[in-house]
Amino acid sequence: MRHSKPRRGTQFASSFWVPFRTVAAFLLLLAPVMAVTIDNPNREWWHLPVAVVGAWAFCAIPLFYATWTYRIDVDEEGIGGYDIWNRYHRLAWGDLATIRKMTLAPGFAYLRLAHLSRRPVIWIPLFLVDRQRFDREVARHAGAVHPLARALRGDR
Repeated sequence: MRHSKPRRGTQFASSFWVPFRTVAAFLLLLAPVMAVTIDNPNREWWHLPVAVVGAWAFCAIPLFYATWTYRIDVDEEGIGGYDIWNRYHRLAWGDLATIRKMTLAPGFAYLRLAHLSRRPVIWIPLFLVDRQRFDREVARHAGAVHPLARALRGDR
């Protein structure tokens, strides 16, 4: 594994809308609780929708940045992606030790790829914009019987 920026192979971005829908639903569920528990004598009906829309916008900024910046790349040598600390790593196809599906929250499912002998782990989001193309590229470069290609087929 090397620390470098993704500059080669086919690149894939996470979908903005999948995690945003989860955040938006959470904020909508939280809104009635906020309306009842926040003591504001000057409360008017329009404050709550404005607060929810403001919270959506506030949450959209880091989600947009993350989906624009953090890309997964696939080529004939291996796969590149980010660990949980947002550091980029490369993993050769033959160096893959374990694959674990992790769901951090509804809409936030990942495959966690561990190296045979080193500590860094790559987290592959399963909510990629072009997931079918990603699956095809992995099968094309790694082989259809590679554990990652099989894990991706079994995910659906």
